[in-house]
Amino acid sequence: MNNIEYIAGDQTLLDDRKDEFDFILSINTLDVLPDEITLDIIKRLSKSLKRGGHAFIGLNPDFSEEEFVNLLGMEKKGHYFYKDGILRANKKSIEEWSRFLSSYFKVEEQFKFALTEWEKKYPRVGFLLSR
Repeated sequence: MNNIEYIAGDQTLLDDRKDEFDFILSINTLDVLPDEITLDIIKRLSKSLKRGGHAFIGLNPDFSEEEFVNLLGMEKKGHYFYKDGILRANKKSIEEWSRFLSSYFKVEEQFKFALTEWEKKYPRVGFLLSR
C-alpha cells in the first residue's frame, strides 16, 4: 500500500493542507481540551478533509459527572473536570458533541464502543463524520 501516509502533529500541521485528506482519525483528543482549542481543531480538520472524505472522532469513556468526581477523584469546574490541576475531561452530552460536530461535518453515525473489558461498563463514544 504505497498510497497511505500517516501524519501526526498538532493542529497547526493542518494549516496548509486544505482538502487534502481522505480519512482523519482522532481518538481521546477533543474531549480533554478546552472548548476554544477543540473548536479550532474541528475547524482545521474540516478544512483539511476532502469533499466526500470521512473522519472518525472517538471520545473517552462516557462517565457521568458523579463518576468523574466519586470514582475517578476529579474536581468539577463548570463542564470541565480536573485531576491534580490538569484538565482531564471536557464533559458534554453525546447530543452536545453531535450538535457541535454537525456544524462542520455531516454526522453519518454515532455509536458506543469499548477497547477493553472494563470499558464495556463505561463505553466510549464514536462519531463517523463526512464532509
